[in-house]
Amino acid sequence: MAPSLIDAALGGLDADAALGRARDLARRRLPALRRGRAERLASRLRDYLLRRGFSGSIVMRVVREVAGADAEG
Repeated sequence: MAPSLIDAALGGLDADAALGRARDLARRRLPALRRGRAERLASRLRDYLLRRGFSGSIVMRVVREVAGADAEG
């Protein structure tokens, strides 16, 4: 196999693993975030995941899935 093909395949695995880790962290953090103001939940979750080094695209996807809201707030 060509190195670029291998790198592309492994990059996809890393993205899937990162998405899974972000979902797990978000679900664990959600109860604490729900104690605050409901309108701030999505932005607080977004900030939490960004501080942990997840990419913006993963963070936006997870916030939409877990909090049911847009991550732009």
